[in-house]
Amino acid sequence: MKKLLLPFVILAVLLGATDTWAKPAKPVVVTSFAGYDALMNDVKFLGKLSDTPELAITVDFVVKMATKGKGLAGLDTARPWGGAILPKKDGNYEGYGFLPVKDLKKLVEVVKPLVQSVEELDNGAFKLTTEDGEVAYIREKGGWAFIAAGVEVLGNVPADPLTILGGLEKEYDLAVRFNLGNVPTAMRDEFLAGIKTGIEEGLREQPELKESKALKKAVEGFSKHTFEFFKVLIDELDHVTLGWSLDQKMEKIVMDAVIVAKKETELARSVDALEKATSDFGGFLVPGAAMTARISGTAPKSKIAAVEGLVDIFRVAALQAAAEETDGETEKKILQKLLNDFSDVIEKTVQSAKIDGAVSLLLEKKSLTMIAGGYVADGYALEKLMKDMIEIAKEEGEEDVDLIKLDADKLKGVRFHTVSVPLDEEDDEDLKKLFGKTLDVAVGFGKQSVYLAAGRNALDSLKRAIRESALQTSEVVPPLRASISVASICEFVARVGETEEERWEAAKVAELLADSPGKDHVTLTARPISNGVHYRLEVEPGLLRMFGRMVAEAKEEEEQ
Repeated sequence: MKKLLLPFVILAVLLGATDTWAKPAKPVVVTSFAGYDALMNDVKFLGKLSDTPELAITVDFVVKMATKGKGLAGLDTARPWGGAILPKKDGNYEGYGFLPVKDLKKLVEVVKPLVQSVEELDNGAFKLTTEDGEVAYIREKGGWAFIAAGVEVLGNVPADPLTILGGLEKEYDLAVRFNLGNVPTAMRDEFLAGIKTGIEEGLREQPELKESKALKKAVEGFSKHTFEFFKVLIDELDHVTLGWSLDQKMEKIVMDAVIVAKKETELARSVDALEKATSDFGGFLVPGAAMTARISGTAPKSKIAAVEGLVDIFRVAALQAAAEETDGETEKKILQKLLNDFSDVIEKTVQSAKIDGAVSLLLEKKSLTMIAGGYVADGYALEKLMKDMIEIAKEEGEEDVDLIKLDADKLKGVRFHTVSVPLDEEDDEDLKKLFGKTLDVAVGFGKQSVYLAAGRNALDSLKRAIRESALQTSEVVPPLRASISVASICEFVARVGETEEERWEAAKVAELLADSPGKDHVTLTARPISNGVHYRLEVEPGLLRMFGRMVAEAKEEEEQ
């Protein structure tokens, strides 16, 4: 019960608001909870899914214990809860929470054990005083109990508080929305000024910047562009929503982050462009892989400038390190040229604003293979850099250079180079089982692409993914997709974990997930919406069953 009601008391107390507006301000933050009945419905479902039907009984027992047998008397358990934070004219904030009630006096009796004292006032409100001496007020209006730090705030609450939630209570079990577009300009400017001051103070505290004018200039440029990027976000974001729900139909836990920009802004145009995102690396999302990830799209101009600043810092710092740590003018010039050429490729890639790449990790009983591919502005330039570095290593007498095979193969304009590193007798036996006698690595370079693979059949796996990618280049794809198979990871750790305890724990989880084949994934996706992006994290039913059973087993062990 404390977890259900006390946050609303704390919220109201911390806001410390007493002023009122002639015209109520729009909330900058709203919170939503679907209600106690919705919570218990989810608890019952989780109990059924995980073969622990006593879960709901346990929650109900905890509530009765916390309220000394009173339960939730006076509360309307069928309706949602919520809260709001609003800006004040003086630059501070005020807020309130609200609960659905059938009888406020009965609910106050339930709350009494949670606070130090309760006093009924003449205006029908109740004054609640916590053990720390903080004060909050609660009053009923139209079947809703509003709670705030100042009794004056209760005079400006809406007749129907559900109107401020914007439907969050129907879409999510628990949600919070940050309405950045409702933050007054003066407050936004003050916040940005604080960020700028913090950046400037941070720069003054870096002694190494005083020793290098070039590095100082690069860092200052990066800081400037980073601040401008944050300014764009603060000025152009309309709202951000974080929501959690249990999708009983799909038997999944769903967590959303919905980011929406103001219409006709640079940010809105950049996210709208994601609707047409395609990828040249679709074949690198291998079905059945233990882990896959792909990102595609374009970066907004403000972000490009910030990343360019980061590249400048890398360039300057790397060149200075080369100058200080390299003996001989010839070697120094060669290394500095390589670093400059590498930085040029990265800078051109950032300036293109294009983002595209994918990776998969394949775990089999006797093998491990990783493949990855990504866009770069000039893949052949990177290839030349690699060959130049190999040539320098040969001239310096590096023994392992002989293991490298240049121009080992080619496919569709991509040139491949391989290296096979022998595994010595001292190497872990589990590594030998996974990779064989050698650890095989393959890299590939195309006109605007770079590829990497490591593990068994590295080159063949890379070529297979490139062929498959060529068949999917015209397909519109989500700007982000990543997935992890927990069962595959645990089965792998159970075989090669460093300690017996680690292997045992992984095997236990894998055994629990074996009852839900193919339903053991955690997946993150992003899809474009009007003026924004909708990110979603999904947890599949096999993991819900596993967690429920683990909780039940832990409880049984405690009772023994």
